[in-house]
Amino acid sequence: MTLQFSPALESALASLNPSSDPLDEPDFNPTAHINKLFPSEDALARIDSYATELESTLTALDEEVLRTVRAQTSAGAAARRDLEAGKAAMGELFTKVREIKGKAERSEQMVHDICADIKSLDYAKRHLTLTITALKRLQMLVTATEQLSVMTSERMYTNAADLLQAVNQLLLHFVSYKGIKKIDEQTERVAELRDTLRAQVFADFNQLSSQEGTPAHSQLETLSGACAVVDALGPDVRREMLSWFSNWQFAPYKHAFQPYGEAGSLDKTELRYTWHRQFLKQYDELYTTLFPPSWKVALVITREYCTITRHHLDEILDQSRGALDVAVLTHALQKTIEFEKEMAARFEATAMEGEGEEQEDGEDKATADTGHDLVGSISGCFDSYMSIYVSLEDKSISEALTKLIAEETWTAAAAGRADSRVFNSSKELMIALKRSFKRGTALHMSAVLLELTKVWAKQLRTYAKTVEARGAA
Repeated sequence: MTLQFSPALESALASLNPSSDPLDEPDFNPTAHINKLFPSEDALARIDSYATELESTLTALDEEVLRTVRAQTSAGAAARRDLEAGKAAMGELFTKVREIKGKAERSEQMVHDICADIKSLDYAKRHLTLTITALKRLQMLVTATEQLSVMTSERMYTNAADLLQAVNQLLLHFVSYKGIKKIDEQTERVAELRDTLRAQVFADFNQLSSQEGTPAHSQLETLSGACAVVDALGPDVRREMLSWFSNWQFAPYKHAFQPYGEAGSLDKTELRYTWHRQFLKQYDELYTTLFPPSWKVALVITREYCTITRHHLDEILDQSRGALDVAVLTHALQKTIEFEKEMAARFEATAMEGEGEEQEDGEDKATADTGHDLVGSISGCFDSYMSIYVSLEDKSISEALTKLIAEETWTAAAAGRADSRVFNSSKELMIALKRSFKRGTALHMSAVLLELTKVWAKQLRTYAKTVEARGAA
């Protein structure tokens, strides 16, 4: 039986051991091979030599197989020795890898410990720096507080104001340290000094209000320093000071011009504005150097004056609602509007001057207060009474028109100048309407002027109908 291998195995064997021997061919056919070797009877004479040759080949193959088996046996023992050596080397390698891994882990832990120590040192350094800075600021705060106490007792307001501003800035750094005894003590001490300074400043200003005559120069210098202290005490104290000054200055005005007072009538409105103009003149002479320009005291007290005056006029108008005189009403309103515009122009000019100074100092000029809000601050109280004014204008023009129609002869010159060929009543009516227009425009109130146009149109239609009726007759 012939042993058969798969084509793939045959191909693999041929590639490993190439041979040209017919015996090695996969489709070897012994019969065909013998017939090829001995094609005839004469060729059989070589059979003995061929058999000898085959025996020699077999002997050589046996010896080669034997050598190969012996070599394979020796190679197997060497392979086992090499395998054992490889296993031992692998074990040593694994041991070394474990050692290296252990060293790496220990190194990583060491680096972590070093970083933690560095972080702790950095944290300690940073807090040590903050602590040193806080202690220096606390020392500065204690020193400044002691100096402020001395300046307060000596009424050295200018120096006290500078120290108080410094103390306020230092206290901001200790906001987060509340609850610490030393910090709380200093905070309470500063609060006491602030209260003392406030009381002293108002006491000195009250002394100014109680004395007669012009204040001395030294007194004004002291009070000017006191104003610096008020600035350092904060905007609430500054507003309180301005309120006190306004109440002091306007006490005579409130008494003289209050409703039911000696000058508390609508026809005395112009006197009110004269009083304030004189007051501002006196303020410029006596107190303009007392208060800091940034306080804008003249503007502040003018606003307060407008508030007081509006309240007075509102009450007076309400009391006189049924007995208002159109001439008095329009005169009062006109003078009020003129006063508002005058004050707005005054403080706008002052703001522009201050704006130039602020530009030189590099400050923001947009913060300038121009006083535009003064316009309408008093005259606004007349708005609800303008319907009465319009009604009175209507009544006045209607009465004048009735009188003109009654006195009209309804004759006109047939020739001559153009103005002589019209009815006299038409000329007088136009004059009356022109006077009404002049009074209305002087009020600078567009809503009132609109209502007046309706009155003028109504009266003109009435006159036109009368003329038309006379013409038809």
